[in-house]
Amino acid sequence: MDTNKSSSSSTPSSTVSESDWETVTKTNNNQSDENTLLFSKERQEKTQCVIDCELINQLDMIPGTLEITTAHIYFVPKDDESPHQYKWKLDTIQEIYKRRYLLRYTAIEIFLLSRKNYLINCSQHFIDTVLQTISSLNPPNIQMHAYSMTPQQLLKKSRATQLWRRRQISNFEYLIMLNTFANRTYNDLTQYPVFPWIIKDYTSNTIQLNNPRIYRDLSKPIGALDQNRLNNLLERYDSFNDPYIPKFHYGSHYSSVGTVLYYLIRLEPFTTFSIQLQSGQFDLPDRLFHSLDTTWHNIMLSNSDVKELIPEFYYQPEFLKNNNRVDLGIKQSGEHLNHVLLPPWASTPEEFVRINREALESDYVSDHLHEWIDLIFGYKQTGIEAERAHNVFYYLTYEGAVDIDKIDDPTLKKSIETQISNFGQTPSQLFKQAHPTREPRRIVPRFALWRDNAFASYASTLVRPDELALVEPNNSAAHVASPIYHVQAFNQDLIAQPQDKMMVVSAHRYLYQFLLNKPLRASMVSMNAVGNPMESSTLDRGVQCYAISHDAKWLFSGGHFDKSVKCTLINNQLLPKQSLFHHKDIVSCIALSHDGRYLVSGSLDCTVVIYPILFSGGNTSRRITTVIRNKVSSDASSHGNGGADIHPEARSGYLTGDNAILPDQPNHVLYGHEAPVISLDADADLDTVLSGGADGSCLIHSLREGRYVRTIRTVGGGRVDVLRLSGDGHILMHSMMDGLLSVHTLNGELLKHVQTEDSLRFIMVTPDSKYVICGGSKRCISVRRLCDLYELHCFEECASEIRSACLLPDGRNIMVGTQDGTVLFYALDNKILEQAEEFDMGSLNLLDSHGLSITSIVE
Repeated sequence: MDTNKSSSSSTPSSTVSESDWETVTKTNNNQSDENTLLFSKERQEKTQCVIDCELINQLDMIPGTLEITTAHIYFVPKDDESPHQYKWKLDTIQEIYKRRYLLRYTAIEIFLLSRKNYLINCSQHFIDTVLQTISSLNPPNIQMHAYSMTPQQLLKKSRATQLWRRRQISNFEYLIMLNTFANRTYNDLTQYPVFPWIIKDYTSNTIQLNNPRIYRDLSKPIGALDQNRLNNLLERYDSFNDPYIPKFHYGSHYSSVGTVLYYLIRLEPFTTFSIQLQSGQFDLPDRLFHSLDTTWHNIMLSNSDVKELIPEFYYQPEFLKNNNRVDLGIKQSGEHLNHVLLPPWASTPEEFVRINREALESDYVSDHLHEWIDLIFGYKQTGIEAERAHNVFYYLTYEGAVDIDKIDDPTLKKSIETQISNFGQTPSQLFKQAHPTREPRRIVPRFALWRDNAFASYASTLVRPDELALVEPNNSAAHVASPIYHVQAFNQDLIAQPQDKMMVVSAHRYLYQFLLNKPLRASMVSMNAVGNPMESSTLDRGVQCYAISHDAKWLFSGGHFDKSVKCTLINNQLLPKQSLFHHKDIVSCIALSHDGRYLVSGSLDCTVVIYPILFSGGNTSRRITTVIRNKVSSDASSHGNGGADIHPEARSGYLTGDNAILPDQPNHVLYGHEAPVISLDADADLDTVLSGGADGSCLIHSLREGRYVRTIRTVGGGRVDVLRLSGDGHILMHSMMDGLLSVHTLNGELLKHVQTEDSLRFIMVTPDSKYVICGGSKRCISVRRLCDLYELHCFEECASEIRSACLLPDGRNIMVGTQDGTVLFYALDNKILEQAEEFDMGSLNLLDSHGLSITSIVE
């Protein structure tokens, strides 16, 4: 496909306004009053505050002017040629944090609903004025008034530690949150997020993640892991005597600009930053990052190298590849630097990052991570406890060690600022006492009715599997059930009910709903037909014709003869409330984004339409990690900033009233397909929408901006019948023509493809993004590992072809709809996932039983 053909069209709407940030066009007047800046007088808004500031963009500091008005915040750089000219609507602010810059609280970091964030630094005399001005304007969508809180108060308010202890968030998520609260940010390379080294074995051919001997000691700082080096450092520490400089164990720091650029030198813009930092050229080849084993060896032995890791080691394999073909030089040994050399137990960067992430989430690390937190963010960071833990760094790396604003000597002041900027900054201290341990992993009880390798009713002995057939009440063929094309389960917390609810939609458009923990016959409610009749080919396919809002109040449907997307209010009458006509042919597929905030529709006319779901204010709980995780996820595909086109009302809360759920006009109409669109998936956290075509192409667009990213294709060239995007950014595609199932990265790289010998009707990914569940014409449910699509388990065949499925809210049970109108339930028994985790933790037992080995050879 010619990628130049791919484009998007943003349609004006009374409900969807302009992007969060837009380029500001300067006028050519000669106004001298700085309070008016250089903006049009036609604005119907009043200036509240104007100050000089700097926009901090990783390593760049862009001087400019900040104007706060009653409707926007404007940033205009001093340099007329700078591309960094922005305006920002107040109602798109989601969170504001008061931030450190060069160890002084002179900056703010602003998080937007669009998942963008910006770091702005200004004079210490004006930072409170800026915050007070913004606060007085009462931006309507701020979720956390963080600008008046200390880092410790932020952490306490977030309840992140309690969530981590109860295993409601992962180790990775918790570390990202701690970094954010401790003033670490991706916007400033001088205080980039810091992560620990976890694995210490980079020479073995195989690795077993359930073996404690492969892990570094998390109770010690990286500089104290080797006893011989520690003895040398202690000897120097004891003999050090300076009237002005306090004693320190380490002259270098575990996190600095140099550390970040050392690891990310193969990625832009860090390649350019590395050249800038070395006065126009790269450092000597022998000093560059080229081998994980060599880097670990140097960190263990060198008195001047104590660097920890950066988050990219746990989610972004691209930083280990020299895809830009940067000439990094030749070492003294004659070796030409290219891709980073991996340990023998990882054959690809993707495999290394996956194993490293699994190690981070292992039971060993969960049991000991609090010890590392004590060193970096906790009570062993400073004072006598830091001295006892051999964890004392040069004094200028600590907050409050010196008041730069009171230094009169400009040369000395510049020297100290340079030291702070280039040689590391210790995170803000979050804990004054020992960090609590994590609770043990819960063992999910096995359901009494579950039989090995078979389906079973979920929770009631009163219901037999043959009682679950759904019969259309007014069907002319009496008691003949029709295929079930859509099943969906709803968490009781989101639907404001005491029990989880389930809904199914049949081929004849009848909707059924029932409660989870009651006999189905007792709780089932059958309702009228949904919408209008559907076009026959769409009805025959029965794939992605329906979606139901996360609060179980609205049903969306496609495939209608009138080429519309219909929105039906789920009540006793199933009243249709909206019909939207933005396609020129029949709507062939629809999908909700994983968070339920966007609806995406695809059509036989080769277009894709993106609608925001309209919300009203409410107190629905939401995970505090959303903004932070989005930043990480967007960085997984690029280090640029994502787009923004979200309605201000699309915030945490319940859906709007009973009149409309979608705006009259969509956010975007996406073009680029040269064949009908037949499958979709979308994830707001990843800012990604996938659309699969009948010609085998999968187009990737940004969800908020509608910007074309790239095209990938099915391995065998068959149509993209089923498409799924995992929470960690893996793309799964299946073609019924050849039975091939493939997994790709968001950057389009094929990781693995397998022959399923099946025509799959659905693909699901477990919440932890480790396992794939799929089924179709073979009439059986298959459980596979996501990383290599290896089949771990296949349940016994059911009586009819499988047409639809979903995971129940507990994430461990599956509801399945079949061709003959039966609803079945499968349990992901502990034995299945324990087997899978035995392999994921490095056990050879499962592989040995199949004559395989996990030994990997680097070519």
